[in-house]
Amino acid sequence: MLYIDDVNWGPRPLRLMKCWAEYNGYAEFVRAKLLSFHQDGWGGHVLKMKLKMIKHSLKEWHQQHTKNIDSKISDLKNRLSSLDTKAEEIELQEEEIQELHDFSVNLDSLSRVHTNMNR
Repeated sequence: MLYIDDVNWGPRPLRLMKCWAEYNGYAEFVRAKLLSFHQDGWGGHVLKMKLKMIKHSLKEWHQQHTKNIDSKISDLKNRLSSLDTKAEEIELQEEEIQELHDFSVNLDSLSRVHTNMNR
């Protein structure tokens, strides 16, 4: 007799969103977390426990980095707009040009992450 329990399919698998890889510092975060976890036992058990711990850490990381992503994007757009307006009036200083470049890169990165999350 085949029995399928619809309620309990076991633990939820570890999921990875492709857009996470586009965040600056994601790879370093995962590497540092995995190296910080110490578990004793045989290989399969150690792997299982490390995946369980990284799953919890990634949930927290995701909430911190994708929280209010729309407002972060609009804030960057406003900053870029104000720098562009200033550039039309007077010549920008070196620090402001670097800031303009950094804002553009961050806006592009956040926009790609937001698009991938919506997909």
